[in-house]
Amino acid sequence: MHDPLRLDEPVTPAGLRRVLEWLGTLDAGAGDDAGRIDLLSALEAVKRAAAAAQHRLTEAFRQSQVASAPVGQRVEVTSRSIAQQVASARGESPHRGGGLVHEARTLVGDMPGLLGMMAAGELSEYRGQVAVRETEVLSSPQRREVDAHLAADPGASGWGNTRFEREVRAAGIRVDEESYVKRLAVAQTRRRVSLRPAADGMVWLSVLAPLAGGVSCWASLTRDAARLRAAGDERSRAQIMADLVVERLTGVSSATAVPVRVNLVVSDATLLGGAAEPGWVEHYGPVPGAVARRLTTASEAERTQLRRLYADPAGRLVAMESRSRRFPAGLAAFVAMRDQVCRTPFCGAPVRHSDHVVPHAAGGQTAETNAQGLCEACNHARQAAGWRATVSDDGTVVTTTPTGHTYTSPVPSQPPPGQPATWPPPVRLRSGTFRHQAPGRRRRPRRRAARHHLARRLRR
Repeated sequence: MHDPLRLDEPVTPAGLRRVLEWLGTLDAGAGDDAGRIDLLSALEAVKRAAAAAQHRLTEAFRQSQVASAPVGQRVEVTSRSIAQQVASARGESPHRGGGLVHEARTLVGDMPGLLGMMAAGELSEYRGQVAVRETEVLSSPQRREVDAHLAADPGASGWGNTRFEREVRAAGIRVDEESYVKRLAVAQTRRRVSLRPAADGMVWLSVLAPLAGGVSCWASLTRDAARLRAAGDERSRAQIMADLVVERLTGVSSATAVPVRVNLVVSDATLLGGAAEPGWVEHYGPVPGAVARRLTTASEAERTQLRRLYADPAGRLVAMESRSRRFPAGLAAFVAMRDQVCRTPFCGAPVRHSDHVVPHAAGGQTAETNAQGLCEACNHARQAAGWRATVSDDGTVVTTTPTGHTYTSPVPSQPPPGQPATWPPPVRLRSGTFRHQAPGRRRRPRRRAARHHLARRLRR
Protein backbone atom coordinates (compact mmCIF):
# COMPACT_ATOMS: atom_id res chain seq x y z
CA MET A 1 0.00 0.00 0.00
CA HIS A 2 1.77 3.14 -1.22
CA ASP A 3 -0.65 5.79 0.12
CA PRO A 4 -2.12 4.66 3.46
CA LEU A 5 -3.49 8.08 4.36
CA ARG A 6 -3.77 11.27 2.33
CA LEU A 7 -2.62 14.26 4.37
CA ASP A 8 -5.25 16.49 2.77
CA GLU A 9 -8.09 14.25 4.04
CA PRO A 10 -9.66 14.32 7.52
CA VAL A 11 -8.37 11.72 9.96
CA THR A 12 -10.93 8.91 10.18
CA PRO A 13 -11.05 5.48 11.86
CA ALA A 14 -10.91 3.84 8.42
CA GLY A 15 -7.83 5.85 7.50
CA LEU A 16 -6.07 4.96 10.74
CA ARG A 17 -6.87 1.29 10.17
CA ARG A 18 -5.10 1.59 6.82
CA VAL A 19 -2.11 3.01 8.67
CA LEU A 20 -2.15 -0.02 10.99
CA GLU A 21 -2.15 -2.32 7.97
CA TRP A 22 0.71 -0.33 6.48
CA LEU A 23 2.76 -0.59 9.69
CA GLY A 24 2.10 -4.32 9.69
CA THR A 25 4.07 -4.60 6.44
CA LEU A 26 7.25 -3.28 8.08
CA ASP A 27 10.18 -5.61 7.36
CA ALA A 28 12.35 -5.46 10.48
CA GLY A 29 15.07 -7.45 8.74
CA ALA A 30 15.52 -5.00 5.91
CA GLY A 31 18.18 -2.30 6.01
CA ASP A 32 20.99 -1.78 8.48
CA ASP A 33 21.07 -1.07 12.22
CA ALA A 34 21.26 2.70 11.71
CA GLY A 35 18.03 2.53 9.74
CA ARG A 36 16.38 0.44 12.46
CA ILE A 37 17.27 3.04 15.09
CA ASP A 38 15.84 5.78 12.85
CA LEU A 39 12.61 3.79 12.50
CA LEU A 40 12.42 3.22 16.26
CA SER A 41 12.79 6.95 16.86
CA ALA A 42 10.18 7.83 14.22
CA LEU A 43 7.69 5.28 15.58
CA GLU A 44 8.15 6.68 19.09
CA ALA A 45 7.36 10.15 17.79
CA VAL A 46 4.23 8.79 16.07
CA LYS A 47 3.16 7.09 19.30
CA ARG A 48 3.56 10.34 21.24
CA ALA A 49 1.65 12.32 18.61
CA ALA A 50 -1.12 9.72 18.75
CA ALA A 51 -1.30 10.16 22.54
CA ALA A 52 -1.70 13.93 22.07
CA ALA A 53 -4.48 13.35 19.56
CA GLN A 54 -6.21 11.02 22.04
CA HIS A 55 -6.07 13.73 24.70
CA ARG A 56 -7.69 16.26 22.37
CA LEU A 57 -10.40 13.78 21.38
CA THR A 58 -11.04 12.83 25.01
CA GLU A 59 -11.50 16.44 26.10
CA ALA A 60 -13.81 17.19 23.15
CA PHE A 61 -15.85 14.08 24.04
CA ARG A 62 -16.05 15.14 27.68
CA GLN A 63 -17.27 18.61 26.81
CA SER A 64 -19.91 17.20 24.44
CA GLN A 65 -21.17 14.67 26.99
CA VAL A 66 -21.43 17.30 29.73
CA ALA A 67 -23.33 19.65 27.43
CA SER A 68 -25.78 16.94 26.36
CA ALA A 69 -26.36 15.38 29.80
CA PRO A 70 -30.04 15.24 30.83
CA VAL A 71 -31.21 18.03 33.10
CA GLY A 72 -31.11 16.87 36.71
CA GLN A 73 -28.53 14.13 36.19
CA ARG A 74 -25.89 14.33 38.90
CA VAL A 75 -22.46 15.57 37.84
CA GLU A 76 -20.68 12.56 39.36
CA VAL A 77 -22.90 10.16 37.41
CA THR A 78 -22.09 11.95 34.15
CA SER A 79 -18.37 11.92 35.02
CA ARG A 80 -18.36 8.17 35.72
CA SER A 81 -20.22 7.51 32.47
CA ILE A 82 -17.66 9.55 30.52
CA ALA A 83 -14.73 7.80 32.21
CA GLN A 84 -16.12 4.35 31.52
CA GLN A 85 -16.78 5.06 27.84
CA VAL A 86 -13.25 6.41 27.37
CA ALA A 87 -11.81 3.41 29.23
CA SER A 88 -13.77 0.94 27.08
CA ALA A 89 -12.63 2.64 23.88
CA ARG A 90 -8.98 2.42 24.99
CA GLY A 91 -9.15 -1.05 26.55
CA GLU A 92 -8.44 0.23 30.06
CA SER A 93 -10.14 -0.13 33.45
CA PRO A 94 -12.79 2.45 34.43
CA HIS A 95 -10.47 3.70 37.16
CA ARG A 96 -7.77 4.36 34.60
CA GLY A 97 -10.40 5.91 32.34
CA GLY A 98 -11.09 8.54 34.98
CA GLY A 99 -7.39 9.36 35.08
CA LEU A 100 -7.22 9.64 31.29
CA VAL A 101 -10.15 12.07 31.26
CA HIS A 102 -8.54 14.19 33.98
CA GLU A 103 -5.16 14.21 32.20
CA ALA A 104 -6.77 15.22 28.92
CA ARG A 105 -8.74 18.03 30.53
CA THR A 106 -5.64 19.40 32.25
CA LEU A 107 -3.27 19.14 29.28
CA VAL A 108 -5.73 20.57 26.76
CA GLY A 109 -7.02 23.33 29.03
CA ASP A 110 -4.02 24.31 31.13
CA MET A 111 -0.86 22.92 29.50
CA PRO A 112 -1.05 23.56 25.75
CA GLY A 113 2.72 23.98 25.53
CA LEU A 114 3.47 20.47 26.81
CA LEU A 115 0.62 19.06 24.73
CA GLY A 116 2.18 20.68 21.66
CA MET A 117 5.51 19.05 22.48
CA MET A 118 3.69 15.71 22.74
CA ALA A 119 2.01 16.28 19.37
CA ALA A 120 5.43 17.02 17.87
CA GLY A 121 6.81 13.76 19.26
CA GLU A 122 9.07 15.50 21.79
CA LEU A 123 7.24 14.53 25.02
CA SER A 124 6.05 11.07 26.06
CA GLU A 125 2.57 10.40 27.39
CA TYR A 126 4.10 9.32 30.69
CA ARG A 127 5.79 12.70 31.19
CA GLY A 128 2.48 14.36 30.43
CA GLN A 129 0.99 12.33 33.27
CA VAL A 130 3.85 13.43 35.53
CA ALA A 131 3.21 17.08 34.69
CA VAL A 132 -0.47 16.74 35.57
CA ARG A 133 0.28 14.93 38.82
CA GLU A 134 3.01 17.28 40.01
CA THR A 135 0.89 20.41 39.39
CA GLU A 136 -2.29 18.99 40.94
CA VAL A 137 -2.30 21.54 43.76
CA LEU A 138 -2.01 24.58 41.46
CA SER A 139 -4.81 26.67 40.02
CA SER A 140 -5.34 26.81 36.25
CA PRO A 141 -3.46 30.14 35.80
CA GLN A 142 -0.57 28.84 37.91
CA ARG A 143 -0.44 25.60 35.92
CA ARG A 144 -0.32 27.60 32.68
CA GLU A 145 2.63 29.55 34.09
CA VAL A 146 4.49 26.30 34.80
CA ASP A 147 3.59 25.02 31.34
CA ALA A 148 4.96 28.13 29.66
CA HIS A 149 8.22 27.85 31.62
CA LEU A 150 8.75 24.20 30.72
CA ALA A 151 7.75 24.51 27.06
CA ALA A 152 10.16 27.44 26.61
CA ASP A 153 13.16 25.45 27.89
CA PRO A 154 15.06 24.21 24.83
CA GLY A 155 16.49 21.26 26.73
CA ALA A 156 13.19 19.93 28.09
CA SER A 157 12.76 17.32 25.36
CA GLY A 158 16.11 15.77 26.34
CA TRP A 159 15.42 15.37 30.05
CA GLY A 160 15.00 11.93 31.57
CA ASN A 161 11.89 11.02 33.56
CA THR A 162 13.45 11.78 36.93
CA ARG A 163 14.79 15.17 35.94
CA PHE A 164 11.54 16.09 34.22
CA GLU A 165 9.57 15.28 37.38
CA ARG A 166 11.93 17.38 39.51
CA GLU A 167 11.86 20.31 37.09
CA VAL A 168 8.04 20.32 37.07
CA ARG A 169 7.92 20.20 40.86
CA ALA A 170 10.55 22.94 41.21
CA ALA A 171 8.67 25.19 38.78
CA GLY A 172 5.46 24.61 40.72
CA ILE A 173 7.08 25.41 44.05
CA ARG A 174 8.44 28.65 42.64
CA VAL A 175 4.92 29.61 41.53
CA ASP A 176 3.13 28.69 44.78
CA GLU A 177 5.22 27.24 47.60
CA GLU A 178 2.36 27.30 50.11
CA SER A 179 0.23 24.94 48.02
CA TYR A 180 3.01 22.36 47.97
CA VAL A 181 3.30 22.55 51.74
CA LYS A 182 -0.44 21.92 52.00
CA ARG A 183 -0.04 19.02 49.58
CA LEU A 184 1.85 17.07 52.23
CA ALA A 185 -1.14 17.29 54.55
CA VAL A 186 -3.52 16.26 51.77
CA ALA A 187 -1.33 13.27 50.92
CA GLN A 188 -1.81 11.89 54.43
CA THR A 189 -5.55 11.58 53.78
CA ARG A 190 -4.75 9.07 51.03
CA ARG A 191 -3.22 6.51 53.36
CA ARG A 192 -4.58 3.04 52.66
CA VAL A 193 -3.96 -0.70 52.62
CA SER A 194 -4.34 -2.75 49.43
CA LEU A 195 -4.13 -6.40 48.44
CA ARG A 196 -3.34 -7.86 45.02
CA PRO A 197 -2.43 -11.36 43.85
CA ALA A 198 1.14 -12.45 43.25
CA ALA A 199 2.45 -15.60 41.61
CA ASP A 200 2.64 -19.07 43.17
CA GLY A 201 0.01 -18.73 45.89
CA MET A 202 1.31 -15.44 47.30
CA VAL A 203 -0.19 -11.95 47.64
CA TRP A 204 1.14 -8.39 47.87
CA LEU A 205 -0.11 -6.60 50.97
CA SER A 206 0.78 -2.93 50.56
CA VAL A 207 0.51 -0.04 53.01
CA LEU A 208 0.63 3.61 51.98
CA ALA A 209 1.37 5.47 55.21
CA PRO A 210 2.68 8.88 56.30
CA LEU A 211 6.45 9.17 56.34
CA ALA A 212 6.99 9.00 60.10
CA GLY A 213 4.67 6.05 60.68
CA GLY A 214 5.92 4.08 57.69
CA VAL A 215 9.58 4.52 58.57
CA SER A 216 8.86 3.59 62.20
CA CYS A 217 7.19 0.35 61.10
CA TRP A 218 10.12 -0.49 58.88
CA ALA A 219 12.64 0.26 61.62
CA SER A 220 10.73 -1.92 64.09
CA LEU A 221 10.57 -4.84 61.67
CA THR A 222 14.24 -4.64 60.69
CA ARG A 223 15.34 -4.32 64.34
CA ASP A 224 13.34 -7.35 65.48
CA ALA A 225 14.38 -9.37 62.44
CA ALA A 226 18.03 -8.67 63.20
CA ARG A 227 17.48 -9.68 66.84
CA LEU A 228 15.86 -12.99 65.88
CA ARG A 229 18.59 -13.72 63.34
CA ALA A 230 21.24 -13.06 65.98
CA ALA A 231 19.42 -15.49 68.30
CA GLY A 232 19.79 -18.26 65.72
CA ASP A 233 16.57 -18.01 63.69
CA GLU A 234 17.29 -19.74 60.36
CA ARG A 235 14.77 -17.73 58.36
CA SER A 236 16.06 -14.92 56.16
CA ARG A 237 15.62 -11.35 57.29
CA ALA A 238 12.93 -10.78 54.65
CA GLN A 239 11.03 -13.91 55.71
CA ILE A 240 11.10 -12.90 59.37
CA MET A 241 9.84 -9.41 58.56
CA ALA A 242 6.96 -10.82 56.49
CA ASP A 243 6.01 -13.24 59.28
CA LEU A 244 6.17 -10.47 61.88
CA VAL A 245 3.71 -8.37 59.84
CA VAL A 246 1.21 -11.24 59.73
CA GLU A 247 1.64 -12.03 63.43
CA ARG A 248 1.24 -8.44 64.58
CA LEU A 249 -1.75 -7.69 62.38
CA THR A 250 -3.65 -10.87 63.23
CA GLY A 251 -2.63 -11.17 66.88
CA VAL A 252 -1.50 -14.79 66.58
CA SER A 253 1.76 -16.17 67.87
CA SER A 254 2.80 -17.68 64.56
CA ALA A 255 2.18 -16.62 60.97
CA THR A 256 1.24 -20.20 60.08
CA ALA A 257 -1.57 -20.35 62.67
CA VAL A 258 -3.81 -17.62 61.23
CA PRO A 259 -7.48 -18.68 61.10
CA VAL A 260 -8.63 -18.88 57.51
CA ARG A 261 -11.96 -17.75 56.02
CA VAL A 262 -11.99 -18.93 52.43
CA ASN A 263 -14.53 -18.32 49.66
CA LEU A 264 -13.74 -21.17 47.30
CA VAL A 265 -15.31 -22.20 43.99
CA VAL A 266 -14.44 -25.80 43.25
CA SER A 267 -15.88 -28.88 41.61
CA ASP A 268 -17.00 -31.71 43.88
CA ALA A 269 -14.60 -34.10 42.14
CA THR A 270 -11.67 -31.83 42.98
CA LEU A 271 -12.68 -31.28 46.59
CA LEU A 272 -14.04 -34.71 47.44
CA GLY A 273 -12.23 -37.02 45.06
CA GLY A 274 -8.80 -35.51 44.42
CA ALA A 275 -9.25 -34.45 40.78
CA ALA A 276 -6.67 -32.06 39.32
CA GLU A 277 -9.09 -29.34 38.10
CA PRO A 278 -8.14 -25.96 39.66
CA GLY A 279 -10.35 -24.15 42.15
CA TRP A 280 -10.95 -20.41 42.44
CA VAL A 281 -10.24 -18.44 45.63
CA GLU A 282 -12.00 -15.11 45.97
CA HIS A 283 -9.64 -12.08 45.86
CA TYR A 284 -6.84 -14.31 44.53
CA GLY A 285 -7.78 -16.40 41.50
CA PRO A 286 -7.14 -19.99 40.35
CA VAL A 287 -5.30 -22.36 42.65
CA PRO A 288 -4.26 -25.99 42.09
CA GLY A 289 -6.68 -28.62 43.33
CA ALA A 290 -4.13 -29.77 45.91
CA VAL A 291 -3.96 -26.24 47.34
CA ALA A 292 -7.76 -26.05 47.53
CA ARG A 293 -7.87 -29.33 49.45
CA ARG A 294 -5.08 -28.18 51.75
CA LEU A 295 -7.07 -25.05 52.63
CA THR A 296 -9.97 -27.23 53.72
CA THR A 297 -8.01 -29.75 55.79
CA ALA A 298 -6.38 -27.52 58.41
CA SER A 299 -5.45 -28.81 61.83
CA GLU A 300 -7.29 -27.77 64.98
CA ALA A 301 -4.81 -24.91 65.45
CA GLU A 302 -5.34 -23.81 61.86
CA ARG A 303 -9.10 -24.13 61.60
CA THR A 304 -10.44 -23.26 58.15
CA GLN A 305 -13.92 -21.84 57.73
CA LEU A 306 -15.02 -22.49 54.18
CA ARG A 307 -17.80 -21.22 51.97
CA ARG A 308 -17.90 -23.47 48.92
CA LEU A 309 -19.81 -23.49 45.65
CA TYR A 310 -20.10 -26.48 43.35
CA ALA A 311 -20.07 -26.48 39.57
CA ASP A 312 -22.65 -28.59 37.73
CA PRO A 313 -21.68 -31.04 34.93
CA ALA A 314 -21.77 -28.15 32.42
CA GLY A 315 -19.36 -26.07 34.51
CA ARG A 316 -22.04 -23.65 35.75
CA LEU A 317 -22.61 -22.77 39.37
CA VAL A 318 -25.83 -23.65 41.18
CA ALA A 319 -28.47 -21.04 40.27
CA MET A 320 -30.42 -19.04 42.84
CA GLU A 321 -33.07 -16.32 42.78
CA SER A 322 -35.01 -14.05 45.10
CA ARG A 323 -38.29 -12.15 44.94
CA SER A 324 -36.89 -9.03 46.60
CA ARG A 325 -35.41 -6.06 44.73
CA ARG A 326 -32.16 -6.22 46.66
CA PHE A 327 -29.88 -9.21 46.31
CA PRO A 328 -29.89 -11.25 49.56
CA ALA A 329 -26.50 -11.74 51.18
CA GLY A 330 -26.22 -15.35 50.06
CA LEU A 331 -27.11 -14.60 46.45
CA ALA A 332 -24.80 -11.58 46.39
CA ALA A 333 -21.95 -13.76 47.65
CA PHE A 334 -22.84 -16.34 45.01
CA VAL A 335 -22.67 -13.73 42.22
CA ALA A 336 -19.36 -12.35 43.51
CA MET A 337 -17.78 -15.81 43.53
CA ARG A 338 -19.21 -16.71 40.12
CA ASP A 339 -18.03 -13.53 38.39
CA GLN A 340 -14.71 -13.40 40.29
CA VAL A 341 -13.99 -9.76 39.34
CA CYS A 342 -16.00 -6.82 37.95
CA ARG A 343 -17.76 -7.92 34.76
CA THR A 344 -16.98 -4.67 32.92
CA PRO A 345 -14.49 -5.45 30.12
CA PHE A 346 -10.91 -4.38 30.97
CA CYS A 347 -11.82 -3.52 34.59
CA GLY A 348 -10.77 -6.40 36.87
CA ALA A 349 -11.56 -4.58 40.13
CA PRO A 350 -13.03 -6.57 43.05
CA VAL A 351 -16.80 -7.10 42.98
CA ARG A 352 -18.56 -4.69 45.35
CA HIS A 353 -22.14 -4.59 44.01
CA SER A 354 -24.57 -7.13 42.59
CA ASP A 355 -26.34 -5.41 39.70
CA HIS A 356 -29.50 -6.27 37.74
CA VAL A 357 -28.54 -6.66 34.07
CA VAL A 358 -32.15 -5.88 33.14
CA PRO A 359 -33.20 -3.28 35.73
CA HIS A 360 -35.70 -4.37 38.35
CA ALA A 361 -37.93 -1.44 37.38
CA ALA A 362 -38.04 -2.81 33.82
CA GLY A 363 -39.14 -6.27 34.99
CA GLY A 364 -35.72 -7.80 35.57
CA GLN A 365 -35.60 -10.61 38.13
CA THR A 366 -33.45 -10.64 41.23
CA ALA A 367 -31.85 -13.88 40.14
CA GLU A 368 -28.47 -15.33 39.30
CA THR A 369 -29.42 -15.37 35.61
CA ASN A 370 -30.05 -11.60 35.66
CA ALA A 371 -27.14 -10.61 37.90
CA GLN A 372 -23.65 -9.37 37.28
CA GLY A 373 -20.95 -8.50 39.76
CA LEU A 374 -19.62 -4.96 39.36
CA CYS A 375 -17.22 -2.70 41.18
CA GLU A 376 -18.70 0.39 42.78
CA ALA A 377 -17.51 2.78 40.06
CA CYS A 378 -18.87 0.70 37.17
CA ASN A 379 -22.25 0.22 38.83
CA HIS A 380 -22.61 3.96 39.44
CA ALA A 381 -21.52 4.79 35.87
CA ARG A 382 -24.44 2.75 34.53
CA GLN A 383 -26.89 5.06 36.29
CA ALA A 384 -26.23 7.71 33.63
CA ALA A 385 -28.73 8.11 30.80
CA GLY A 386 -28.20 5.98 27.71
CA TRP A 387 -26.65 2.86 29.27
CA ARG A 388 -28.44 -0.45 28.69
CA ALA A 389 -27.59 -4.13 28.85
CA THR A 390 -28.94 -7.53 27.85
CA VAL A 391 -28.08 -11.05 28.98
CA SER A 392 -28.17 -14.22 26.88
CA ASP A 393 -29.03 -17.75 27.96
CA ASP A 394 -25.36 -18.61 28.52
CA GLY A 395 -24.95 -15.63 30.87
CA THR A 396 -23.07 -13.37 28.43
CA VAL A 397 -23.80 -9.69 29.13
CA VAL A 398 -23.81 -7.24 26.23
CA THR A 399 -23.54 -3.62 27.39
CA THR A 400 -24.41 -0.70 25.11
CA THR A 401 -22.96 2.72 25.94
CA PRO A 402 -24.72 6.06 25.35
CA THR A 403 -22.84 6.43 22.03
CA GLY A 404 -24.15 3.06 20.77
CA HIS A 405 -20.92 1.07 21.15
CA THR A 406 -21.31 -2.46 22.51
CA TYR A 407 -19.03 -4.52 24.75
CA THR A 408 -19.41 -8.22 25.54
CA SER A 409 -18.71 -9.86 28.90
CA PRO A 410 -19.05 -13.67 29.04
CA VAL A 411 -19.39 -15.49 32.35
CA PRO A 412 -15.94 -16.46 33.66
CA SER A 413 -15.18 -20.16 33.24
CA GLN A 414 -15.80 -22.30 36.30
CA PRO A 415 -13.96 -25.47 37.35
CA PRO A 416 -15.84 -28.36 35.68
CA PRO A 417 -16.29 -31.64 37.56
CA GLY A 418 -13.81 -34.30 36.53
CA GLN A 419 -13.13 -37.95 37.22
CA PRO A 420 -12.14 -38.24 40.88
CA ALA A 421 -8.81 -39.76 41.73
CA THR A 422 -8.46 -42.65 44.14
CA TRP A 423 -6.41 -40.59 46.58
CA PRO A 424 -6.86 -38.62 48.74
CA PRO A 425 -9.91 -40.52 49.98
CA PRO A 426 -13.34 -38.88 50.05
CA VAL A 427 -13.90 -36.47 52.89
CA ARG A 428 -16.79 -36.19 55.28
CA LEU A 429 -18.81 -33.00 55.18
CA ARG A 430 -19.45 -31.13 58.42
CA SER A 431 -20.94 -27.73 59.00
CA GLY A 432 -18.31 -25.10 58.22
CA THR A 433 -15.30 -27.44 57.95
CA PHE A 434 -13.91 -30.24 55.79
CA ARG A 435 -11.67 -32.96 57.14
CA HIS A 436 -9.99 -35.98 55.64
CA GLN A 437 -11.18 -39.26 57.11
CA ALA A 438 -8.62 -41.60 58.46
CA PRO A 439 -7.88 -44.68 56.32
CA GLY A 440 -10.11 -47.58 57.27
CA ARG A 441 -13.09 -45.32 58.09
CA ARG A 442 -14.00 -44.31 54.56
CA ARG A 443 -17.58 -43.52 53.78
CA ARG A 444 -19.32 -42.57 50.59
CA PRO A 445 -19.46 -38.76 50.30
CA ARG A 446 -22.96 -37.41 50.83
CA ARG A 447 -22.80 -35.07 47.81
CA ARG A 448 -26.54 -34.64 47.36
CA ALA A 449 -26.99 -33.70 51.01
CA ALA A 450 -24.03 -31.33 50.72
CA ARG A 451 -25.63 -29.50 47.82
CA HIS A 452 -28.91 -29.15 49.70
CA HIS A 453 -27.01 -27.85 52.73
CA LEU A 454 -25.20 -25.36 50.48
CA ALA A 455 -28.44 -24.04 48.99
CA ARG A 456 -30.01 -23.57 52.43
CA ARG A 457 -27.02 -21.57 53.71
CA LEU A 458 -26.85 -19.33 50.65
CA ARG A 459 -30.53 -18.41 50.96
CA ARG A 460 -29.99 -16.98 54.41
